Amino acid sequence: MKTMTIDVRLASINEKDLFQNLLQLYMYDFTEFTDVDINQTGLYNILPDFDSYWKEQNDSQPYLIKLLEDVLSLHLNQLIKVKV
Repeated sequence: MKTMTIDVRLASINEKDLFQNLLQLYMYDFTEFTDVDINQTGLYNILPDFDSYWKEQNDSQPYLIKLLEDVLSLHLNQLIKVKV
């Protein structure tokens, strides 16, 4: 049986464009369920805090998920602090 390795890792700043491109595809897919439309440049507006995922020492982290060398998906993780 052939094994497949799935790699989940923090994305680098060099992969920011890849994330932006993939988010455009995700936004398009979700238009079936939302009323989101393209902007004046023909693109979907991505997350307003997207750039915060690429700053060091913050609670937002971008993850890239790959199978072998192929990108499977992405994940944007944001820590939410709750006072109890």
